[in-house]
Amino acid sequence: MDEELKWPRKELQSLAARIEELEQTNQAQSATIMQLSGRVNANNEEAGDKLVKLEARVAIVQRAQAETGRRDELDKLVESIGQRLEQAENRMSEMGSPSTDGFQRVDIRGRFE
Repeated sequence: MDEELKWPRKELQSLAARIEELEQTNQAQSATIMQLSGRVNANNEEAGDKLVKLEARVAIVQRAQAETGRRDELDKLVESIGQRLEQAENRMSEMGSPSTDGFQRVDIRGRFE
């Protein structure tokens, strides 16, 4: 039975060499993994910084779009007021002469643009 447990010396040396080779490969792979991990972390930080900058730009664009929308609404309102004023002036001129009735024409178009 003791004979079965004994390994030949060459086979043990071969196994020891293979274990050493695998340990070196493992160390090299571990070093590569650490380098790649460092690169991934750096890339993640850079991507995070870029994302923050992009989000800030999106917020600026959204504010500008909202401001443009408000300007469009104001332009429509001014135009509507101008049309109503013109209609009122037309009705007043149909009712009588502004100079004799004490009416004075006031042009507000362009004041709010």
